[in-house]
Amino acid sequence: MKLQIRNFNAHQISERFDIEIPSDDSSDLKICYVDFEFEEKPEYNITAKFLLNQNNLKLDDFNFVYFKNIDLIFFRFIYQWGIIDLKNKRLKRNVVDYSLDFPFFYLHENCILIVDDLFAETITFDGETIDTILNEQPHEIIEFENYFEFDIIGVEKRKLMKTLQET
Repeated sequence: MKLQIRNFNAHQISERFDIEIPSDDSSDLKICYVDFEFEEKPEYNITAKFLLNQNNLKLDDFNFVYFKNIDLIFFRFIYQWGIIDLKNKRLKRNVVDYSLDFPFFYLHENCILIVDDLFAETITFDGETIDTILNEQPHEIIEFENYFEFDIIGVEKRKLMKTLQET
């Protein structure tokens, strides 16, 4: 995946874009356009318009995570993260939260693990939530076949499922 990032202030004239990513109702919004280009799948090429709150000065490569062969792009900025569905060219999730750190995205054999300082979540390769738990610092993660165990040091252990439970 190649990125072309264009950071602007809110007074720039809007350009052509495929999808818009809103922010909270901040008074000092900045606008950023990001062109995502895929040499091996040009039908997935997309331009996203991001409205950034005042805590985000500009975007760079660190703000985006893409796992090859999964049709999702993960974005993260201060107080916000989300998922773009490339196949359907739509915003899959847009989460505004007030964690102190960026979430991290980890690809596993049968799920994607998302972890920040307030929560941990597993999702399918289509971006659907499997399981979510509250998270606290410091913690240690132990991986088992069907779940992750979060050892919240000095407090408790929390189980996060890796696959959907059959009923």
